[in-house]
Amino acid sequence: MATACCPRPSCLGGRGKPITLGEHRARLAERFVRQDADRNGYLDARELAAPPA
Repeated sequence: MATACCPRPSCLGGRGKPITLGEHRARLAERFVRQDADRNGYLDARELAAPPA
């Protein structure tokens, strides 16, 4: 079962439904905003080491 965003079914990992590149980028952006505690646009060692919120 290949999809437009993933040519091989093995790359999907068998968990959940496939997502588009746009959805993936939006999730990354949301996580970054949550992790960037001091809102400087960078993740320092303290922010990277913090548990997920």
